[in-house]
Amino acid sequence: MSKRYIFLKIKHILITTKTSSMVKILNPGIERMSWERFWVSLTQDLQIEILIRLPVKSLMRFKCIQRSWNILFKSPSFVNKKRLYNSEYDKGHSLMILHKYEYSYITLLYCDYHKNRTTTTTTTPTNTLFPDKGTIFKIKSYGSCNGVFLLEAFYWDTIVTHLILWNPTTKEVHVIPDPPSCCDSKFDDSLYGFCAFNNDNNFKVVRLQLCFDENSVIYPSLAEVYNLCTKSWTRSEHPPPATPITRQSQPRYTPVVNYVYHWITTSDPFSVSNILCYDFRKNQFHQLKAPREVYRCARENIAEIKGSLAYILEYHQFYPTELEIWVMDQGKWAKKYNIGLIETCMRGLSKNGDQVFGGGGKLLRCYDHQGNLIRQFEVSMNYGCSLFLREYVQSIIPLS
Repeated sequence: MSKRYIFLKIKHILITTKTSSMVKILNPGIERMSWERFWVSLTQDLQIEILIRLPVKSLMRFKCIQRSWNILFKSPSFVNKKRLYNSEYDKGHSLMILHKYEYSYITLLYCDYHKNRTTTTTTTPTNTLFPDKGTIFKIKSYGSCNGVFLLEAFYWDTIVTHLILWNPTTKEVHVIPDPPSCCDSKFDDSLYGFCAFNNDNNFKVVRLQLCFDENSVIYPSLAEVYNLCTKSWTRSEHPPPATPITRQSQPRYTPVVNYVYHWITTSDPFSVSNILCYDFRKNQFHQLKAPREVYRCARENIAEIKGSLAYILEYHQFYPTELEIWVMDQGKWAKKYNIGLIETCMRGLSKNGDQVFGGGGKLLRCYDHQGNLIRQFEVSMNYGCSLFLREYVQSIIPLS
């Protein structure tokens, strides 16, 4: 790729960004001098404002041309500027799709919200992500932060599991080593959570080791935290509360809000569920109660909606499905939405909670809060509720 191609790409971005007052000022200069001279004449701040408007795919190609750009694109300040720009202007929204009965590949779906169509669908073989080349029978996703996923793979005929951080945009993978206290068991039944730190491109993973007491009740016995920057595990100085664990299912959404990860640890019919929380900044645990009782044939989850903690209750005994969404407001739960009835099996949230993903046995669809169909994707739902969807915004954040 030549630098001339790069400058032509930048010129296209500038000319098509009609809403930017910066571009209106710069356009006369573009016409009077060569692109190379024009680019060098700009201040670094203006160069960055232009570069963050480029698609992530272009940035990934451009960093191979100029060493200074490679360094810039990995800096926390640029990564955060690009992330905030994508979030504000609905750029780079994508779906990561796990197929419940087929874990040999992961589907990535690029969603262009400015055009009512899906632009790109790709598949990633899972054996290229994890170090063990054995047959994977299950993959757990613990959510995504800043476009990076925490995934755990389980294999047939072995007690080995692997935990990775994966950026599907850059295709970078970081294999997390086993923690010091990892015990030999048939399956790793630990609870995991993770969080991104925007100021230094760092990620941290917390692991709760689970044990049985004399009454065969499961409870967390200790907590360990993995730091990507130091590539090491440390035991938390503040142990988790000895609360019973009756639920260990993977989260349907990303349950991390303001650096706090959440697990629903109890989920019993006709009772109020317990929510265990870990604050990565304070390195401390605390607990919450769900806003209401759980009835039979209801599924509950935690998510982030517009920067706030959200509790999602899905009634799925029969189709159509009905949803309740509660949001934590000034320390108290408040019912935000009552969505339904939707002729679908709930699969995920989109657009910061403004839309719902699902499908009633045909193709993947997107609905608004009134249950009205917004758009349809060329993703089969032939196996009913067999897809795990994770929405993320494409990111260039490095894992090395």
